[in-house]
Amino acid sequence: MAESDRQKLEVDVLFVGAGSASLAGALHLKKLSKDAGLDISIAIIEKAREIGAHSLSGAIIDPRSLSELIPNYLDLVVPFEAEVSEENMYYLSSQRTFRFPYIPKSMSHHGCYVASLGKFTRWMGKICENEGIDIFCGFSGSELLYDNETIIGVRTGDRGIDKNGKPKPNFDQGVDIHAKVTLLGEGTRGNLSKTLIKRHDLMKNKNPQVWAIGVKELWQMPKDSVKMGHVAHTMGFPLGHDIFGGAFIYG
Repeated sequence: MAESDRQKLEVDVLFVGAGSASLAGALHLKKLSKDAGLDISIAIIEKAREIGAHSLSGAIIDPRSLSELIPNYLDLVVPFEAEVSEENMYYLSSQRTFRFPYIPKSMSHHGCYVASLGKFTRWMGKICENEGIDIFCGFSGSELLYDNETIIGVRTGDRGIDKNGKPKPNFDQGVDIHAKVTLLGEGTRGNLSKTLIKRHDLMKNKNPQVWAIGVKELWQMPKDSVKMGHVAHTMGFPLGHDIFGGAFIYG
């Protein structure tokens, strides 16, 4: 397919990545524009086949921010698992568990809710769509589009490519999405974000970013063995004293 045949889409604002930050940003912007009497087009592209498919973590959600974003959220069926009912912090050794006598204020989640981030972002996505925001799943951002040094949108990745990079019978050429404003919400080490950082040397004289590997496990416990809304944070074993990390457990 010739480059001149590439499809183009014009929007006012484009968010890359349908995580909680992009969804909240798009929803808030849509409401602000309506309050101002403006009709602006907002689109979100998400590389996963459905919203939430790449949002794997559990989460503790503070309802104060949710009430600002969606004032009537109490009237809706929010996919919370439970309200935080009890909190503990532990230091682990190879053989023993030491419970801290109190929870530091910065670690306390009283009045918050346990949730699955995948379920929560799917719920947020439906609210965004009901507000007229276009969400395109299955579209990854392959490169930023420029006019000189001004970002004018994103080119989505070609689909239907074999392992050698050649088109298959179901080949679908990527789309150029032009936007007046483009916001990157790709998450950890997003491809477009990395190219933007490199092009404009955004990490010059900055502290290097820090990354950690996370492992998620789902445990099915006997009924009533764990209190709904139980939250625990741990440090120590199996990590050494010189290794940053720990665990969080949401019931």
